[in-house]
Amino acid sequence: MNTHVYSSSLVPSHARAMVSAVLTATTVALTIAVLLVLAPGAIDTGHLIAFIEEDGPLEVATVVVWMIAAVYLLLPGRRPRLTALPFAVFCFAMGMRENGLPPDLVPHGRRLVQLGFYLHGPESLTYRIVAGLVVLAAAVHVMIFLAREFFQRRGWVEADTGMFILAMVVLVMAQIAESVLDHPAWMLTLFPEGWSGQLSLESLEEGLEAVGAFYVLVAAHLSRQLGRERRRFG
Repeated sequence: MNTHVYSSSLVPSHARAMVSAVLTATTVALTIAVLLVLAPGAIDTGHLIAFIEEDGPLEVATVVVWMIAAVYLLLPGRRPRLTALPFAVFCFAMGMRENGLPPDLVPHGRRLVQLGFYLHGPESLTYRIVAGLVVLAAAVHVMIFLAREFFQRRGWVEADTGMFILAMVVLVMAQIAESVLDHPAWMLTLFPEGWSGQLSLESLEEGLEAVGAFYVLVAAHLSRQLGRERRRFG
């Protein structure tokens, strides 16, 4: 009886479909993570390195997904429930972080999301201040929106917010993998002798970044579906 009351108050009936979908996506992400860690033992090392290296197919695909998500949020038609412009700028910045676009298209490339660019870049101070304010304002708006949705409006029961939060969790996991790469002693602890821990973590990092970008694109699609009518998922 107590369990039923607790589960009903925590997960309203109209939100159970969304929770089920997010749990499924979480299971998929964790399964992919395990496969990525095991990849060096199952895939030819040369092929794996070529697939996950800088400017390789996986990174290029990740950048493309980020840019599609940014453009999709700004397309005319049904207004996204997630505030379109800040989330679009956030997606664009995340894509730039993965791999700077050609300088003819976007000057300075991935440096736009590097602190050093704003502190001592060769460009004018005005340019750096404006660029920094745009990127920072978008990131702060996204974080405030998510915090308000989660803590004040129970927005976690919305499909787009739930999927976006899951995407952020996946991306944090990717960053943890990247951090472990900087500590060889940790890799010796985590992986058995003779196993390429560095390659496993690089595979995990790049793969989860791709999964996170895809989940954000899914969140953008759900947001456009829910935006105007503000209907619940399911």
